[in-house]
Amino acid sequence: MQAPHRFQAVASYSGCPRVSSPESVALYTAVVAFGGGNVFNAFGPPGAPGWTAHDPSLNIDRLRGTAVYLAAASGIPGPADNVTGSAAIRHALGAGVIEAITLSCTQAFANSMRQRGVPATFATQETGAHTWGLFEQQMRDSWRVIGPAIGA
Repeated sequence: MQAPHRFQAVASYSGCPRVSSPESVALYTAVVAFGGGNVFNAFGPPGAPGWTAHDPSLNIDRLRGTAVYLAAASGIPGPADNVTGSAAIRHALGAGVIEAITLSCTQAFANSMRQRGVPATFATQETGAHTWGLFEQQMRDSWRVIGPAIGA
């Protein structure tokens, strides 16, 4: 968001592009803390100027002229998640909750973009939890938008 004309394409894979929204702050805090990190190292404490400065939903007009690809899934584990064994199933169910939140957030962002008249491709998957397999599927699908935008 700091250099709007530097990139020809941007993408969000199972993310929450409404960075400073309460659900996003809670989601990022939980995910980063689960990995042992401190989310405040990114933008400062919630409400700090860094959160809004880096929030695409508050800077939608800066995305005009940029190819935008947004993806999120239902949260229901599916084939892309490659879930096996009871520990993996428990992990995928927790990842499913995260994915369901990202879907809601991404839908809200896509609607805001549409209302502002800024084009975006919004891809949803009927199944998929917040797993590397889902992200790989989303990245492969995004190439149809990103590739042409960067001249590939």
